[in-house]
Amino acid sequence: MSRTTTRKRRLIVVLASAFLVGSSVGGVATAAVAAGYAFSNNGYYTVAGRQYVNYAFLDAQTNPYAYAQTRTGPYSPSSSPTGYVGSRGRLFIQSTGAMSCEGTTSYSNTSLTYPSNWSNQSCTRYSHGSWYSYGVSYSWNGNGYNPWYTFRTPAVTN
Repeated sequence: MSRTTTRKRRLIVVLASAFLVGSSVGGVATAAVAAGYAFSNNGYYTVAGRQYVNYAFLDAQTNPYAYAQTRTGPYSPSSSPTGYVGSRGRLFIQSTGAMSCEGTTSYSNTSLTYPSNWSNQSCTRYSHGSWYSYGVSYSWNGNGYNPWYTFRTPAVTN
């Protein structure tokens, strides 16, 4: 099992526990996760007959520091040539939904085999806040790149 899969499972357990605790005391847990990591759900999409998987990642475990990544990789076929995928991380402010920062798009500089993915730490803020990540993936269509958005991560407060 990969480190990313283990972290995702750990986060799901934490979020589920927070929901159950909130529900048992008469409310629904809607507050942001305390400082830590957050992952979006996996998104699956097809470009030029190839399936890809993407997700957003947010790290706000160090106070005050938050960065967003987008991770993109091949799904079927299970490998992609160099340069076929790109990622751009974007960091948003939870309270307003405003984009705090957006990185530049970075394209894979090596071939990838599932479950490997391409990512870059493309957007960083050194401040306190409640954040979420919602990124963009790019996949080669034969003549250029098609953009595909990730799902949004849960909010994390640092």
